[in-house]
Amino acid sequence: MNKKVLVIFCFLFVPCTAIGDVNPIRLKALLQICDAARLSSDLGTINSIASQVRNFERPPDRLLATKYDECLFVAFGKNETAPDINSLIGQIEEIALQLEQDCRELLEIAPSIAVTYPICKNILLIP
Repeated sequence: MNKKVLVIFCFLFVPCTAIGDVNPIRLKALLQICDAARLSSDLGTINSIASQVRNFERPPDRLLATKYDECLFVAFGKNETAPDINSLIGQIEEIALQLEQDCRELLEIAPSIAVTYPICKNILLIP
């Protein structure tokens, strides 16, 4: 009798854990449907699919993330996702590096202007 209980428990438990693995596949399928509906201007399907897609987290894959954003934008009008923090920090670091290089170049060309210009003054004089 214990074997029967174990088998029944396995049949009931295994499908529940497998559902968690299906979500990325389901999201990808929904995004493909939304993309096809968007190309054919089927607003009813777009709204239906976008309502389901909205419950998923934004996928890390860039292609899927773009489709995710487009589907939600077409359905609801505005993009509700926050910008990628790592990307934003990377852009800030690139700009800061470029700004420092420009200030050092200004220091070589016109030192008096570089040390009195507030942005370059902060970059050049404060370590």
